[in-house]
Amino acid sequence: MQNCSNALGTSIEGGDTLEERVLVSVIIVTRNRPRLIQQCLDHLLRQDYEPLETIVVDASSDQQTEEIVTQYPAVRYIYLPNGKNKMTQSRNLAIATAKGEIIAFIDDDSMVREGWLAHLVSSYNAEDIGGVGGRVIDEIEVQYQLAAPIVGRVFPDGRVIDNFALELNEVIEVDRLRGCNMSFRKQVFQRVGMFDNRYDATAHSTFEDVDFCTRVKKNGYRLLFNSQAVVDHLAAPREDGLPRSVAHPCVMFSIYRNRTYFVLVNFGWIGAHLPRLFFLDTVELLYRFLFLYHSPVRGLLCLVANVWGKIIGAIAVLQKQLAEKKRRQKWYRGDGNDPRSV
Repeated sequence: MQNCSNALGTSIEGGDTLEERVLVSVIIVTRNRPRLIQQCLDHLLRQDYEPLETIVVDASSDQQTEEIVTQYPAVRYIYLPNGKNKMTQSRNLAIATAKGEIIAFIDDDSMVREGWLAHLVSSYNAEDIGGVGGRVIDEIEVQYQLAAPIVGRVFPDGRVIDNFALELNEVIEVDRLRGCNMSFRKQVFQRVGMFDNRYDATAHSTFEDVDFCTRVKKNGYRLLFNSQAVVDHLAAPREDGLPRSVAHPCVMFSIYRNRTYFVLVNFGWIGAHLPRLFFLDTVELLYRFLFLYHSPVRGLLCLVANVWGKIIGAIAVLQKQLAEKKRRQKWYRGDGNDPRSV
């Protein structure tokens, strides 16, 4: 059994009683992937460090996933009707009922390796550590791995450096964690709030995890990357048939809509690097398709999707700000909830 440390730094042996362990809730969101969720649960149940509970939120259009999950008595099943492309809503639903001190997230196509949960928990050795994530080995998606120990960086123009496949000999601090292998203290959600439901989930890069991590750090917490906590991410094909490549107009629209929304919400209209966000990367995109890929038609379609996505993203920010202003006004009048709790 592996040794772990709780938030107070006291040692916890893998064989100790439940009351002496750091209690962890593991949340998995799934839709129409019964075979994968079964593999995912089988890998999870082989962990030496057992979670307090495993919660599966199912948005499937049939009952196959429910039939699989109910074969695991230790797993709690939640069904979300009309849940297609509602990853954030599904996670928030599970978080609201989770009982663990730490809440960990994996995807239904993420297979945890031996010691995964123990390594995550062991990194919570200080009160200001709000979240811990681990290494992600993508088996289908192309890996763009940097040799330098740069992992999980976020920039004010919305650019991100992932590099989560990198293996390190030490635990390092990062700006963000990856959604298919991340964990947070439950108290973080009580202080920061839930995942933002306004992110569009059409693309594989929705930015909702980047957004949440950014808010966590703004509240004074640190985020850590422990490369010993490993998942193998199978990157299963999307149900809607859209490719995972950004070189598709629909995917391009969703990515830049979310990226624009993320930047303006978290860095503001003044603090963000707006010239690059709204101009430079559009020019770079046009150059790549016209002169590198020799595909002017697709280049034009992606250019339109890029610009339109940014416009819609900016509108979504204005709508959010207007809604928050109305909530504050209602609260001041005494007929609404505290806007800080929304």
